[in-house]
Amino acid sequence: MTWLDALPEIAIAIGVLILPGLVVVRLFGARGIVALGAVAPISAGIVAVAGVAAGLVGSAFSPWWVLAVWTVAAVIAFALPRLVPALRPPARRTPALRPPARGTPAVHPPGRREPRRVWWGWLTGLVVSAVLLTWRVTTSLIAPESFSQRFDIVFHLNAVRRVLDGDGSSLTMGRLAWNTDAESFYPAAWHDIAGLVAQLSPGHGISTVAVAVSATNLVIAVVVWSLGALALVRAIAGPRPLALAFAGVFAAAFGAFPLRLLEWGVVLPYFFGVALLPGMMALVIAGCRLRPSAGLPSAQAWALAAVAGVGVALAHASVVVALAVLTIPPVVTSLVGSIRSRRHRGRSTLPVWILVAGYLLVLAAIWIVGRPRNGFQGWDTPHSFLVAVAAFFANAPLGGTVPFAALVLIAIAVVVLAMRRERWWFLGIYAVTGILYIAVAGVPRSPLRTFLTGPWYEDSYRIAAFVVIPGVVAAAIGGDLLVRRIALSARRRRAGGRTLAIGLTAVLIVLMVPSTQFAVTRDADLTRAAYVLDGSSPLITPNELRLLARLPDNVAAGDVIADNPFDGSALAYAFTGRKVLFAHLMHDDTLDQLLIARRLRDAAVDPAVCEALEDTRVRWVLDFGAYLADNPGANEYPGLDDLVAAGVATEVDREGDAVLYRITACG
Repeated sequence: MTWLDALPEIAIAIGVLILPGLVVVRLFGARGIVALGAVAPISAGIVAVAGVAAGLVGSAFSPWWVLAVWTVAAVIAFALPRLVPALRPPARRTPALRPPARGTPAVHPPGRREPRRVWWGWLTGLVVSAVLLTWRVTTSLIAPESFSQRFDIVFHLNAVRRVLDGDGSSLTMGRLAWNTDAESFYPAAWHDIAGLVAQLSPGHGISTVAVAVSATNLVIAVVVWSLGALALVRAIAGPRPLALAFAGVFAAAFGAFPLRLLEWGVVLPYFFGVALLPGMMALVIAGCRLRPSAGLPSAQAWALAAVAGVGVALAHASVVVALAVLTIPPVVTSLVGSIRSRRHRGRSTLPVWILVAGYLLVLAAIWIVGRPRNGFQGWDTPHSFLVAVAAFFANAPLGGTVPFAALVLIAIAVVVLAMRRERWWFLGIYAVTGILYIAVAGVPRSPLRTFLTGPWYEDSYRIAAFVVIPGVVAAAIGGDLLVRRIALSARRRRAGGRTLAIGLTAVLIVLMVPSTQFAVTRDADLTRAAYVLDGSSPLITPNELRLLARLPDNVAAGDVIADNPFDGSALAYAFTGRKVLFAHLMHDDTLDQLLIARRLRDAAVDPAVCEALEDTRVRWVLDFGAYLADNPGANEYPGLDDLVAAGVATEVDREGDAVLYRITACG
């Protein structure tokens, strides 16, 4: 199957991730590049809330539920500006741009239409980013029907199948692993979106879920991430067409994101959340009113951030923590500025101090609630302290290749902003990402390391993705500063500064593409290795897939299959819809599950085993032989071994070493 064959799924994924949020944002009256940063988070929230709503009333999740929630959101978005004057958009006319003073952006009142040349810069950046990321991601994922051969993919693919079966509620998604009838929260926005794409797609047999997942991840990496990165550049750099154009190159210039989060784990909901993060940061920065040309009125920005925050929370809770932490510098700067301004004008500062107290309470609540509750102690420190420091300053976390072209422009931006004492809060964002990455990658396990990085499981891969975000912005600003400096010199010589700036930007973009893409080659190769499907694949092999393709011919829809999830057989549920006893590699077991896992081969002589089989409707056993990375957890299923010799089961189907057994011991 080629990527052209997956165009229907890709188009559906674009529609699901963009269209609902875009309609809501437009009806709300928000416009401009920063407002586009809210589109994907709002779409995610609409789909995820539809899943929760359907679950609460006992209905199956379907496109109709998404349409219903979307309609409600659209009506509210249309009504709010008409009921709340502060949320009304300003006049629609485009103001004339005054020539900027040296080192300052053109005056552009927030909320007015973006000048045409700014949109051209945005479009250039979007096209460049989309082309580069499409190439990188499609070659890394290999083919639409490919899927990661990593640990967590078992849960995520099975969760998408659960959505197809009608349960898309984040309140109950955790039941897939924790085997309880009580509410088990697990953020399901990513699963709901991939499931919705699968529901609306023409289908590809046992590859339906895999193709929907690949299409969803491609659109997240190419479209969602690019829109958010460009929105953040617009919010920080101002209406700079050249900065937006440069941002397109650098959105695809770092291996830590999006590529490595498609390989590590694989933590796909977190990958989705990080893709949403830049757009959310842009909204917060616009709300702080730190720039005269932030591109969006403060009240509108905060309203959109509040609504879009629902989608981020239902994508991954730890990304909400990241948003809160990474935006501390601009929020604190805004609050301090408000206090100084009110004092200067002789007005009471009490309202601002009330805001400060509220902000600290919200920040503390997010920090506490957003921390993991599963007892995981975190990952080991991968590097020494000095190596971690060097990796951060070189913008090459995770042992990646140093992106020298980007590094030069980042250095220009940091030095110039520091010398001008301009946008210190942006440098603060950069510093926060550095503290987090150095702590997780270069500090030995300690209470301090756990305190700083615990919300992200003390995982260097997850935190390395944060380093990319200010890196993209700084490189874009550096490119803009460099070109404008050259153009200014040319203008003084009457050499056509604007034309030179445009031409020089185009030349630099073309020259930087090969150098920046060379820097992510290693990361692309590592990601690609996780998606290879052959006889040595650690989770699923071609033989096992061929057996799964025939599974519906043998196993009735209501029957359950006993499985050792560490050999990949748990994915029978994702690919065929036939339920398995263990749908994830990590799970809390019922007594019946424990009995079957450990004593199924005794079913011929132990009536208790037969009772457990009857209670769970287990009629079949899948044995795929090899275990994922020889994980010790695979040894917790001794009852599934040697079933034919024990007189418990008979072989029904085989493909190589992959075997389907029918349980015969209990009549």
